[in-house]
Amino acid sequence: IFLGCGLIFIFARLDYGLTGIVAGYSVTFLVGAIVSFMIARKNIHWLGFKLPSRSQVMNAFRKSLWFSAWSVMDALLLTVDTLLVGYLFGAEIVTKYAVTVFLGQTIARLVLTVVAASMPTLGEVVSGKGLEKAREQRDEGMLYTFVIIAIISCCVLAVNNSFVSLWVGAEQYAGLVENLLIIIVAIQLLIVRTDSLVINLSLDIKKKTLMALITNILAVGFALVLGPELGIIGVCLSLFLARMLTLYKYAKNVKEFLQYHSIYATSIINVRRLICLILVFLVGVLLSIGIELTPILAIFPQGAIALISAIVLVLFIGMDQKERVVFFSRGQVLKQKLMGKLGR
Repeated sequence: IFLGCGLIFIFARLDYGLTGIVAGYSVTFLVGAIVSFMIARKNIHWLGFKLPSRSQVMNAFRKSLWFSAWSVMDALLLTVDTLLVGYLFGAEIVTKYAVTVFLGQTIARLVLTVVAASMPTLGEVVSGKGLEKAREQRDEGMLYTFVIIAIISCCVLAVNNSFVSLWVGAEQYAGLVENLLIIIVAIQLLIVRTDSLVINLSLDIKKKTLMALITNILAVGFALVLGPELGIIGVCLSLFLARMLTLYKYAKNVKEFLQYHSIYATSIINVRRLICLILVFLVGVLLSIGIELTPILAIFPQGAIALISAIVLVLFIGMDQKERVVFFSRGQVLKQKLMGKLGR
């Protein structure tokens, strides 16, 4: 990341324009590929090069086509909202939308990166220790994901107005209702993409790719109807409605793959956590409109109060007693490991 950003900055300063940006990305990709291969070669003793048979090539080619198609659909899942707002309302409104959505989407992508990093471990558990252990590991991972989602949602709702005002000016903030809907849609997308990572382990990419295609088509159709009447709110509602079908289908696929007893058991959001999220949203909204200070003075108390409130709500409403025990026990293990490393 630092290499890519650094190269793009240097090339931009040297007035190479788009050519420089492409060159920066190309060098970053090449360095990343070489480093990844070196790490894999060091840790996987059998890794190397071998001439494949025709059947192996065709099988890999078919899978690669579906993975490529999924990459396109995944990119659309991430960007279709901005494309729709730009198409329906023009440059001025899409600028407001992009600025308002920036903080929430950036953090959501960081969360997804962390979740994605745990998937190889889950795949190892599925193949080695069985589905029951895999379900336990996924459930624990979903607990931590929920904790992060709830805390970040509260903080973003509370500070985003002040953040945008400091960054580009208060007039570029899309609005409180829009901000809330953006957060809800971001959480929904995070859940969808988290389930899609589990589906990757089954290598059944075709189903989830087709489902993502249907979702994007529905999102466009709903937005063309609701968008002109409701603006950004209409686009957010369109995305929410379109992704509900994907949410259900992906949860069903996860249920079948890991053999959960019900779709409800696969969900990151249960009744307890839903109540917690509603309270978290309420706290974030109240902090956003309740602290009447200049943005530079408001953002710190807003963020601090939101953080503390969200942690309390998550621990005592979002978790039951068993989940709290697991959460704190893992925290103790992590603390001991960190102390051990610092001690060295």
